[in-house]
This record gives sequence, structure tokens and C-alpha cells, in this order.
Amino acid sequence: MEEHVCPSWLYFSLNTYLRKRVHDPEKIFREYVGEGQTALDIGCGPGFFTYGLAGLVGNRGKVIAVDIQKKAIDTLEKKIRGTNLEKIIYPVHNDDSGLYVTEKSDFVLTFWMLHEVPDKKTFLEQIKTVMKPGSLYFLVEPKIHVPEKAFLDEVEIVRSCGMTLIDSPKIGLSRAALFRI
Repeated sequence: MEEHVCPSWLYFSLNTYLRKRVHDPEKIFREYVGEGQTALDIGCGPGFFTYGLAGLVGNRGKVIAVDIQKKAIDTLEKKIRGTNLEKIIYPVHNDDSGLYVTEKSDFVLTFWMLHEVPDKKTFLEQIKTVMKPGSLYFLVEPKIHVPEKAFLDEVEIVRSCGMTLIDSPKIGLSRAALFRI
């Protein structure tokens, strides 16, 4: 699966001031993520959304940041080493054979990555197993890579896994859907 993943040499473009103007994590997620919660950022890359989620869960919360690219996890670990974020952010290197997370989460995010997953149904069923009752799954896909029909197909796959569509938030340059289990 890694050949379909955003290459690590593009990481510089993921953590920029301009991107924060379009995709400010605190603004996007603040009504869905709260102090003391556990958030799961799947496909975290170098941590753009991970840091925003860490600010929302605070010192009593946890952000589990998962990526299949070792360089992404190494970059994230290096950035948080020796900071208070080491007590909030837990980087997890994964591969494409399954989700290596067992801790239950209040909020799960896949931002601009589900289209890269070959077996979406299995992947989404794995996500559901780590969601607490009543928790939220936030699916966001890039308009440039994922046409509306493909996105609606993804939404149906999520629904077939037993999640309920509760909102379609407006996210810049994106298609988005929010689900609850």
C-alpha cells in the first residue's frame, strides 16, 4: 500500500502557515474533541492535525498518532521529544496489515487518507473496534483526488460498518462526513 501514500518528501508542504489558514485543527475539531479525551489520528504524517488535537485534549488527554511511514513517526517523535507533548502524543508506526491500536478512542480522524486504503471495509471495521460507544469518526478527503461519487461510496462503506452519518462539515478543499457509533 505504501506506493499509494503521500511521499515523505512532501511533508514540508503539510505543516505550513498557509495550510493552517485553510485547515486550522483547533477550529475544525473543537466542537468534537474535548479535554481529557482520547483522539486517534490515523495517517498522521508529520503531525499537523496531531498537534491541534493535542491542544484540544489537553494534559489529561491522549492523541494516538498512527502512520505506515516510519519517517512520519520518526519526525513526530523527534519533534515531541523532551516536551510536554510526550505525555499527550503517542506515535505508533503501523503497516498496511492492520491497525496496531487497541486503546479505545473518543474521536477518530482520517484526513485525506482513506482513498489510499485498498480494502476500505476491513480498515473501517478495524477502526470501529477501537471506538468507544458514542464516539465520533471524522472522514475528510481531498476534492482534487476524490470525486464526489467516490466520496459518497466511502460514506456508504462507513455506514455499512454500523456508523451513523450525523453531519457533513464544511472543510476547505475537502469533502467531509462525521459519524457516530
